[in-house]
Amino acid sequence: MKLSIHIIILLSILLCAGSCDDKEDIIKYKGEAVISSEIIQENVNLYIVYGFSFEKGKNIPYYLTSSTPPDLIITKLAELNDSITGAVLNSPENEEAFYLNTTGTSYTEAKEWFDNYGEVTATDFIALVDSVELYQVWTLQTAAGKFAKILIKNIDIMTNGTIQDYSDDYIDITIDYEYQPDGTRNFRTNRSGS
Repeated sequence: MKLSIHIIILLSILLCAGSCDDKEDIIKYKGEAVISSEIIQENVNLYIVYGFSFEKGKNIPYYLTSSTPPDLIITKLAELNDSITGAVLNSPENEEAFYLNTTGTSYTEAKEWFDNYGEVTATDFIALVDSVELYQVWTLQTAAGKFAKILIKNIDIMTNGTIQDYSDDYIDITIDYEYQPDGTRNFRTNRSGS
């Protein structure tokens, strides 16, 4: 009898350990994210940027020399003096990543289109985007062949340098996103993990 009680208690602890964790393990398949072009020096020879992983539902470090790449990174477009002129969307190790669906004239208009966009019909994806604008709605095909839709909600130029030195400046882009983790082209079936 004592052994049965100990087994039941042990099983309860094990089950709770797997399901009573903080919400850290819950993947967010839709929401808002801020992605930055800021390059961070981790040590003398190591630089990283953070890019967005749709599979993990968050920004992850991307070591410029080697690491598993995120699905989406931002790079600043700059003049010779490093003053920022725009942004580039990139999906490392992915030659067929982006398709422009529409560009809205306002966030409200673009958000309505984004929310109603339910099925990927595009087939001609491009490797990178060098003309990022507010209120664009893009379809992103990940290197794993899964799909996400993103809406460019905000673009901020972050200035860390002086008027003479723009090298530390970077861009933050806020996106609304929805990811389809099962690889189908239909976003309407993705209602869990919100």
